[in-house]
Amino acid sequence: MKLIDKLKNRYNIFIIIIAVIFIGMAYRLSYLTIVKGDYYRDLAESKRLRKVPIPAPRGEIRDRYGRLLASNEPSFTVQVMKDELTRENKNKVALKLITLLEKEGENYVDEFPIKLNNIVYKNNENYKNGENPINEVVNLLEKHNLEDSLFQTYYTNKTELNNYEFITAERAKLILEGDGTDIPIDISLKNGKVSFNYYGENIDKWRSKENVSNLKPKDALLHLTNETLLRSLLKHPIIRLKAYEVLKNNGLADKFKIEYLYYSYDEDYRDLKRSLMDINSITIDSSAKDDFISIILNKYKSSNEESIIYNLLSNVYTLDNKDSKKDLIIGKMFIEELKNNGLDPGIDISVNDGYVSFKYKDKENEESMKHLIDLSLKTKVKDKKTKESISIVKKVLTDDKVKVFSQKEILNSGINPKISVAKWKYTPIINKESWLSQFKSLGMTDTTTAKDAFLKLRQAKEINNKLSNYEARFILLMNEQLNKQGYRGYQPVNIAYGVKDVTFAKIKENSYEFSGVKVEVQPARDYPMGKTAAHILGYLGKISQPFEIDKYLDNPNSGYTRNDIIGKTGIEQRYESELKGKDGYKKVEVDVVGNPLNLIDSEKAIPGNNLYLTIDAELQKVAEDSLKYALEEIQSAGEYKSKWGDYNYTEEKGENGPRKLKNATSAATVAIDVKTGELLAMANYPSYDPNLFTTGISLEDWESLKPENEDDRLAPRPLRNIAMRTAVQPGSIFKMVTGLAGLNKGMDPNKNINALGYLEYGGETFGCWIYNDYGGIHGATNMYEAIKESCNFYFFTLTAGKNLRTERNIGAEVDLEDITYIAKKFGLDEKTGLEIPGERAGRVPSKDTKSVIAKRSFKNFLYSNKDKLKDGLTNTEADELVKEVSTWDLNLTRGGVINKLEKLGLDPYKKLKFNGREFTLTDYIKYTFFRNVKFGLADEFNISIGQGENRYTPIQIANYIATLASDGVRHRVSVFDKLEDYNGNTIVKGKEEIIEELDLNKEYFNVIKKGMNMAAEDGTARRIFKDFPVKVGVKTGTAQATGYDNYAWFVAFAPYDDPQIAVSTIIFQGGHGGYAGPVAREVIAQYLGLNNKNEKIDFKNKLKR
Repeated sequence: MKLIDKLKNRYNIFIIIIAVIFIGMAYRLSYLTIVKGDYYRDLAESKRLRKVPIPAPRGEIRDRYGRLLASNEPSFTVQVMKDELTRENKNKVALKLITLLEKEGENYVDEFPIKLNNIVYKNNENYKNGENPINEVVNLLEKHNLEDSLFQTYYTNKTELNNYEFITAERAKLILEGDGTDIPIDISLKNGKVSFNYYGENIDKWRSKENVSNLKPKDALLHLTNETLLRSLLKHPIIRLKAYEVLKNNGLADKFKIEYLYYSYDEDYRDLKRSLMDINSITIDSSAKDDFISIILNKYKSSNEESIIYNLLSNVYTLDNKDSKKDLIIGKMFIEELKNNGLDPGIDISVNDGYVSFKYKDKENEESMKHLIDLSLKTKVKDKKTKESISIVKKVLTDDKVKVFSQKEILNSGINPKISVAKWKYTPIINKESWLSQFKSLGMTDTTTAKDAFLKLRQAKEINNKLSNYEARFILLMNEQLNKQGYRGYQPVNIAYGVKDVTFAKIKENSYEFSGVKVEVQPARDYPMGKTAAHILGYLGKISQPFEIDKYLDNPNSGYTRNDIIGKTGIEQRYESELKGKDGYKKVEVDVVGNPLNLIDSEKAIPGNNLYLTIDAELQKVAEDSLKYALEEIQSAGEYKSKWGDYNYTEEKGENGPRKLKNATSAATVAIDVKTGELLAMANYPSYDPNLFTTGISLEDWESLKPENEDDRLAPRPLRNIAMRTAVQPGSIFKMVTGLAGLNKGMDPNKNINALGYLEYGGETFGCWIYNDYGGIHGATNMYEAIKESCNFYFFTLTAGKNLRTERNIGAEVDLEDITYIAKKFGLDEKTGLEIPGERAGRVPSKDTKSVIAKRSFKNFLYSNKDKLKDGLTNTEADELVKEVSTWDLNLTRGGVINKLEKLGLDPYKKLKFNGREFTLTDYIKYTFFRNVKFGLADEFNISIGQGENRYTPIQIANYIATLASDGVRHRVSVFDKLEDYNGNTIVKGKEEIIEELDLNKEYFNVIKKGMNMAAEDGTARRIFKDFPVKVGVKTGTAQATGYDNYAWFVAFAPYDDPQIAVSTIIFQGGHGGYAGPVAREVIAQYLGLNNKNEKIDFKNKLKR
């Protein structure tokens, strides 16, 4: 049969078709199994087999005796597996999951930057006045008793997709139950109204306990409501809207408006700008670069804080190149720029011990640095990039080589403006632009509004129009988290931490609705001692800052994921790499909904290394408790009760008896091992609980840690490490430095000086405390007794070289250089070397700063009174007035000052206020400015007794006392004891490091220490240590703070015969140096084991481990 005939046979055609199909199938099968075999095998395994990461516990942190300071506790964590969600079910799962978490009041990760219902002021001027809309809303609700109306509000949106119901009162109940206390009130919606009913068997017991026995359920809930609860409630967008509507219905919302959709980035930017708008020239519209310079120059004009630009010009910085290092001197760059523009400032620069000094070439003037800055501000040059005319100051400080150091000095000053020096933009703006750039395909640009962006994303994610914006946002925030995971779809995304048992149970019970959702038990950081040692340990947080992302996430070998929590401050930050463990995994076979069936393979997580610190946890607790107790008693003019003797806080007198120092709200104490430099305790008050941060701090908790008044530099700041970061005048605890300087210049410690209470110099009276307070004198006084009684007159005389009352020479004279030489030997101009990040160094005085600070203060005086001095007086005119007055003869009589002011058209008799005191312009110039502008013997008097330009931190002071007690052996202060692996094997041990052994006669130290011992036994601290069983050396100090009550300082070492512990204590606005003494005494008693009952203490053995 011919082929054509065979093809006509339908059976043959059928066979051919079947053969072609089988050939195609064979080809396709070979393609799938051979060519794409690996791909589909991996895909099948990824669906059937799941590699689940096992987070490694962080290493433990313990004290020197092994007491646990930081550990790990198991915690329920809700996770979503990105690759288990399909396009069809992703929105549904997100909606159901976040709705459930909302219903149970759980905190969940919300990093979606479009928020709902922001209450803002209609007028930006309200923000300039330091007002806050949420604070005002809370106050209005309380003042007008509108909490009841707020608790009647609710929101519902019932569709076939979801049943979303939110009741304000129910959220209030959940917040109140956050501490684990059950509130037996059922809250539900009935017929469109919120219903409140008691339930359970122990209602009466609960009502009695909460003192609500006669109240109905709603009234009982209102009884438990306070300002803190209202603030927490207003974090929710629905409640914000309802609160606004309640105020509006009561005619109280005229100054507010609602932003229904807004970027969190914009709010962050506005908040940042508002916090900086007290600084001259910074407005909502000013650029980041201009603001950067304004911040630096604002400090230049401030009389209260060391200027940033002064620091920049005074320090030598190091430029690190690949092959070499080069010194960078910013002042030299100023001079070079001026010369390039035809101006020679006539100033020489010299460098000594890393510090830069400025002097005129041909004349004596202490204003050389200020002249250089002012000239560089006036002189304009052209910016190469923008072509605009800018000052030399701006050009140099924003130069690519300099800007990093400028930024560092701003941060060191305590200001974080969040300005990127790489892009010269605020980081919230950069973050917003970066986020929007992801959605260029949707037509979004940098100018897309929050409303338009939200609508575009709703459409792009195919979110049903029946869902409310609240529910749509649930879906979008989940998508935000999943998208951040990028290509790591196999890794779980943590959505909520530390969820309740009931939430875990509901997810488990309804697993069919929660495809791809898991609840895993993971280690969460736990601080079993709560606030104890918080500022030493630090706190944790999510990887969020650009440098953190670069270090931990963009580096594929870092071992970190987006779920990880890292150390943000303190020891947790410093030893992050050592405390971080190595994550493990388990490979499991799963069913179609992701439930595990079989364990295929696993690798255990390796815990981080365990860190031991040198601190004693019990001593730390005593230090913290003592600070709190002392502050409470000082505020009430009460009594510090102790087995070592009660101490009455009644020495500060007011009009009606002892003064109650209500503003004594902050304090710090530091204890150091004299023989090794080891940190034994470092306590600050107020403090915080680092447990708040372990899984991400809530906004309300974060707000609670901020100072009530940001502008008050002495306001309580729980997060501030006072001991390391706050440098203030030391007062009389500095006298030991002056005493040593005198001994080093040949002063006989046994030589008596007739201390006659006060002396007069330059038209000013310098009094001893005994004269100022009681009109008394110390009489014949040697160095031992001068330290014992804290005799100012003795140290004034030591500085003058003679008794200015009797004109008798004393055989030695101590000048500023002598004092600062000794101060620097004690390390008072440098950091102590403590491993905790963020330490600041204090400041040893110098002649160069005197005139600059006086003129700054004069400017501030004029700025704060310019409206009273002359109509329309500008800051520029005030600056010119300072320059004019600076040229006047400092010996002008008061009448001469009056004549000159009248010629300038100014009222010389006008009453003006500054820093809480009242002056006439004449008197301020004659008796304050003229006195302060030129450095002289009067300044040396102040410096000799710890006033003037002395500025030191409590930890610097503690190390100074430890060095003194050890006869001049200065150690690097250390808190690191040892590092062990999780099996207990020692990896590295801390080592004692001696920085310097002071080249001074050892007998000099004995003189000073004997005087300090006399102060404890029969001097200024006798009331504190009269019942103490161990001999000690101590010194009280009272330092003035303009516009505030005095700082109270107290330092001590013990035992006197064999010093082992040195302590420094400071109480802000504590009034009197002795007031800090009981704290130091309790710390010493605890360390030496004196509080141990029925135990004989061998002091030498006690300190060995």
